[in-house]
Amino acid sequence: MRADTLPNFLEINEQVKEIQSENKIVVDSLIQQESKLKGLTISVDSAGTEAYHVGNSPDPRSIAVAKKHGIDISQQKARQFSLSDFKEFSHIFVMDRSNYNAIIAKAASEEELKKINFILNDQEEVPDPYYGGPEGFQNCFTLLEDACDRIVKSLENE
Repeated sequence: MRADTLPNFLEINEQVKEIQSENKIVVDSLIQQESKLKGLTISVDSAGTEAYHVGNSPDPRSIAVAKKHGIDISQQKARQFSLSDFKEFSHIFVMDRSNYNAIIAKAASEEELKKINFILNDQEEVPDPYYGGPEGFQNCFTLLEDACDRIVKSLENE
C-alpha cells in the first residue's frame, strides 16, 4: 500500500443511543490496534447521523466492556457526520440500514456513494446494545471486533 493512499475510516451510526461509543471502540481502538499489528497506518474517527449525543461521553456499560478488553474510551466524545467527511475519509462504514440511507442521501457523487458500506458483512445490522440485556454491549463489541479484523486484513490487499 502506498503511503499517499493510506485508507482512513469513518463509522456512522445513530440508531442506538450509545452504540456511538461502541463505534469509538472500533474506530479509535480496534482498527488502530489491529492495523499497528499489521504495520499499517490508518486514520479513524466516528460520527452519528443525528446530533442527539454530540459532546457526550460513552455509555458507562460501553466504557466497562472496553476496559475489560484493555481499551480506554472514557474520554471520547460523540460528534455528528459532516459533508466534509466525504472528502476526508476513504471508507465510511455504517451500522444499520437507517444510517446507510441517511448517508447515501447526503452523497453528491458516485465516488462518495462507493465509499459507503455496512461494517458487518452482507448489509447485516449491528444490534442495539440497549435491547441485548446485560450482554448487549459485549455482543456489539465482539461483532465489531471481528468486523475490524476483517477490514484490516482486507487493507493488506489494497
